[in-house]
Amino acid sequence: DVLFWVPWGKPSFLQIDLFKKARLKAKCGLINVEENHDLAYNNKIELYPTTIYFVNGVEKYRFIGLFDGSAPNVVFYRRFA
Repeated sequence: DVLFWVPWGKPSFLQIDLFKKARLKAKCGLINVEENHDLAYNNKIELYPTTIYFVNGVEKYRFIGLFDGSAPNVVFYRRFA
């Protein structure tokens, strides 16, 4: 799981807190978009925070907005085949 975040966005910091808890269960990466423009561009990141779930290096799920594992607070969800 990879979280793309920005240092000036409160939702990003809320999502980081959720990620810190999730790190105990899975491998999670945090990418500051302001410091890693190329990664954000290559992954087509347009809104923050964006969480991408990869399986064997292939994107399977993408969540835009706050996401704690339950669907009601997801702003956008896309599943990749």
